[in-house]
Amino acid sequence: MEPILAQARSGKAPAILLFHGEEFLARKAAEEIVDLLVPAGQRDLNLAVLEAAASPGEVARELATVPMFRGTKVVWLRDPEFLAPRKAARGDQLARLRELWEQGRQKEAARRLLALAQKAGIDPATASAAQWKDEAGLDPSGADLEFCRDAANFAATEQIPPPGTDTAELDRLFAAGIPAGNHLVVSASGIDGRLALYKKLKDLGAEVSFKAQGREKRDVGELCREAVEPLGKRIAPAAIARLDTLVGGEQVRLLHAELEKVALYVGERPTIEAADVDAVVEASREVEFLLTNSVEKRDLAGAVEGLSQILDAGGGLPQVVASVATCVRQLLAAQEATRATGGRIPGFGAGASAWVAAFNDAGLKMGNPNAAKFKAEAAARFGRDELLWALIAAADADLEVKSGGGRLVVERLLWDLCK
Repeated sequence: MEPILAQARSGKAPAILLFHGEEFLARKAAEEIVDLLVPAGQRDLNLAVLEAAASPGEVARELATVPMFRGTKVVWLRDPEFLAPRKAARGDQLARLRELWEQGRQKEAARRLLALAQKAGIDPATASAAQWKDEAGLDPSGADLEFCRDAANFAATEQIPPPGTDTAELDRLFAAGIPAGNHLVVSASGIDGRLALYKKLKDLGAEVSFKAQGREKRDVGELCREAVEPLGKRIAPAAIARLDTLVGGEQVRLLHAELEKVALYVGERPTIEAADVDAVVEASREVEFLLTNSVEKRDLAGAVEGLSQILDAGGGLPQVVASVATCVRQLLAAQEATRATGGRIPGFGAGASAWVAAFNDAGLKMGNPNAAKFKAEAAARFGRDELLWALIAAADADLEVKSGGGRLVVERLLWDLCK
């Protein structure tokens, strides 16, 4: 990654930059490059962000267009469906599209559904649960199938076409040459390595993969140094070992969040020590456990006490809302895992292996299989529609608290979730 950053700093970045693998790391790398290539004051005009449902033709047209004002232009393509493996969909992807639909973003939800279905080669208006499973690797609920039908009918009524997959425009642009100063940045959690377009992108530009191969373990020390060096800090080997034990390298976003808190805790000291990690990370986990455990039990008093403890420990309202949102996503994944394994609450140890595998298919990670039984029991206390509503409510609460809303915003969220 560093050689590419050095090229960008010197104004010699490749015209095509492809980052893929672990979602957080790929997105973070793309953000770093975008920040270097396009100054903040020019981003309204010189940065085009295209989301998952964008077609190759749209990318080609945007990439071929020179900026209105002199300077570098970047087209940032995020998680494109046309580059994804056929069965790379997340276990909760249809639920996420339902969230968009229920938030009033029907056109976006419908377009992304069409792109997902087109990749799988199925008709979303008529596809059965078995077809979604076989062709896209998804296990849709009855509500998901109803959403698919409604969204597909909406797309037909509104004349929303499925995104094109023809790469001819891109091929012609690559043959003619990308305009000088224009760059294509791609960030994706999954890439189909068999695609001719992927091979062309790789040959014409630079590629960085953040994917751990097989049972390869991520280097926690390297991840820690990447997080703290921009903050002007060093981290002791013993501190890295404690973070490896407490957090590990699989949850990169969580690891970075914990390191930011530790860096604030040490203040002016240049080096993070093991004692700093123990003081912040373990304490953080203990107070957050009261909050999330109480939410899982629908215990309002306990959840409010957890809120108070986090705030007393120096945490902020956005942290509380983020913890609640993560808890809700875990409960949704747990419901899916229970449904996918026959509707029964799992046992312990080896008896929970199928359930844990289904839970992990949602893109989450259950470190201790013995926790499966308790997570499944907690999820059973909620209806699926309640949890989907809670995700939307958490997103609204996050916006409110970041716009000046106070503690009552979060207490209202906890009240509605636990009642």
